[in-house]
Amino acid sequence: LYCTNATEYRIAESGQFAGVPFQALVNSQARVPFTVSEGDGSKSISVQFRNNSGNVVSANLDGNVLVDTAPPVVKLVSPAPGSFVNGRIQ
Repeated sequence: LYCTNATEYRIAESGQFAGVPFQALVNSQARVPFTVSEGDGSKSISVQFRNNSGNVVSANLDGNVLVDTAPPVVKLVSPAPGSFVNGRIQ
């Protein structure tokens, strides 16, 4: 996270900042681990920055975060079941 002149930040999903306290922001920047809510789908991440005067600015992550925990399904159709392959497959 980075915001010029900001001294504090808070981060939330879907802009739900109620009950989320501001945290210190050293040198106007920070690396912030953040865990999204359970379940697959698109997650909206928002952050608010505050400066020493108490001014607050908000920002949203463009494009959201897509959570997909379902493993991919692979189906081989060639070679046919029971076939033997001899040599290099490209």
